[in-house]
Amino acid sequence: MTNQNCCVITKRQANLRVYRRAIRRETAQTVTEQSLAKTPINHPTILDYKARTLAGRRYNGDFADWTGFLLDEFGPQKKCLSIGAGIGRVEKYLIRIGFTERFEVVDLNPGFVRTLSKEQSAIEARATDLNFIELPEKTYDFILCHGVLHHLINLEHVLAEMNVGLKANGIILIYEYVGPDRWQFTDQHLDALRRLFPDIELANVPVWKVPAFEAIRSSALLGAIRAQFGPSRIRSINYGGVFFPMVTCNWPKSRNEIDRIVSVDESAQLPPCYHMGVYGKAEAIRPNVTPWTDRELRENLHPKLDVVSSCIRFALSVRHKIRLRSRLKNRLRRSISC
Repeated sequence: MTNQNCCVITKRQANLRVYRRAIRRETAQTVTEQSLAKTPINHPTILDYKARTLAGRRYNGDFADWTGFLLDEFGPQKKCLSIGAGIGRVEKYLIRIGFTERFEVVDLNPGFVRTLSKEQSAIEARATDLNFIELPEKTYDFILCHGVLHHLINLEHVLAEMNVGLKANGIILIYEYVGPDRWQFTDQHLDALRRLFPDIELANVPVWKVPAFEAIRSSALLGAIRAQFGPSRIRSINYGGVFFPMVTCNWPKSRNEIDRIVSVDESAQLPPCYHMGVYGKAEAIRPNVTPWTDRELRENLHPKLDVVSSCIRFALSVRHKIRLRSRLKNRLRRSISC
């Protein structure tokens, strides 16, 4: 049962217009294998670095091959749950290599859920707001949490529920972005990178360009994981303090130096942006948190903009609408001519 002392936002706040609007935008995203492959963090050089760093193996062309160590070290598992599976790349891989025969999946996006349920008979999926997830006690041998926690607000509650749902001898794999909220790197972090790469100009992504739930409390995530699962840690790795801000703050230029960027990431002492950890069931902990007010929820989902940023966003919005109308008109003309 949800413990409100462990929640930053309440179910009542989830009914506020600002929250519902953010949810609609989050679930409206269209994601495919092809679109994900084009994102900077899925560049083959970065995926190879990820495989070497997390699993001590080379990238073999499959996005999820770095999770192969689970089968090698922990053997097949029976009752498996994935929280926030997206299009299910990791889940499909783990089923394919024999780590498990089936996955139970909970995800925010009904579209992902419908697609997974239709295409994968070995995946049982349901849609729910993960900020308020509640799991049956001592049910799962393995819980996967891959790239979803940094989209959530009620981190402490979700981590505590994962612990509740885990069997006594079960394991959890967490792989997450744990860098600055909204990808807003400090001047000290960027200055250190500028000294390492003086030919690449770096500037934070404007906060209004970052989707509402993206990295909304990511800076608190590593501490929350340690607080909940620290004593039960089996293995953990932090990395990415160089490559992620480089590709985020200037991908066109960073792309040309990606090999050196990854090489520097291995040795540079900068705050990490990614964490991978394997944990066992921990002592029952439900930390008290400071709840957000309704005003804080609005401001965190939609940060206030200065006049210049507001004008730029408005201009881009108008341009997007004009282009969309133009494309629709062209499609209509083509369909009529046919």
